[in-house]
Amino acid sequence: MFRLNEITESYMTAWLLFVRSQFPDSDSRAISEQTTLVNLLDYSVSNIYVGQLKAAYKEAFSTLDKVAVLINHYLDIGHNESSVYYSNVWYEPPPLDSEQPVVAAAVRTGGYRLLGLHLLCRELSGSKYSHLRNALTHRYARVYRVLPGPKGSQTFEQMSALTAELLYKIKCAIMYATLFIEHRERQKSSPGGVPVVQLELATNQNLDIWQ
Repeated sequence: MFRLNEITESYMTAWLLFVRSQFPDSDSRAISEQTTLVNLLDYSVSNIYVGQLKAAYKEAFSTLDKVAVLINHYLDIGHNESSVYYSNVWYEPPPLDSEQPVVAAAVRTGGYRLLGLHLLCRELSGSKYSHLRNALTHRYARVYRVLPGPKGSQTFEQMSALTAELLYKIKCAIMYATLFIEHRERQKSSPGGVPVVQLELATNQNLDIWQ
């Protein structure tokens, strides 16, 4: 459950950052007035709204890795949690460099719900979404607002659209994972299956302690 909580927390945080990146507010303006950012060299944009948009994108993509951690644990695939990602969770650990990765037996028998998650991860791997994520995480990604930038850069509007698309895909990934686990647990509770423990879940986030 705490792995699922991590997934939900990351996803809702990414959405909040994305929404805040789209709407100017007095708090963000106050932060911006106390921050020195120089954009005269190439007319790219660096400010609190661009920062929130970039953070939203990175947080959304990291949620997919957290989904992989959940699947690895639930199916007992065997990857070390410190080295499992959305791109390698589907294969037997560790795939040898000299051999083709072997799809894990638990994945082959997972059914169409798990297949949907697998195909979504394959779609994102090596795509424009993952390229942008790698640039944001490991290098830099220039964002432009008034003028279009050089090839490979993004306008604020283009990156906003990509982030919205990515958030939708991550939402689908979360739904695939939870529906797959729910289906497996219902199978256990069917006649002849292993009874499933019923948990009383508290959903109060206790936000009052942060006031």
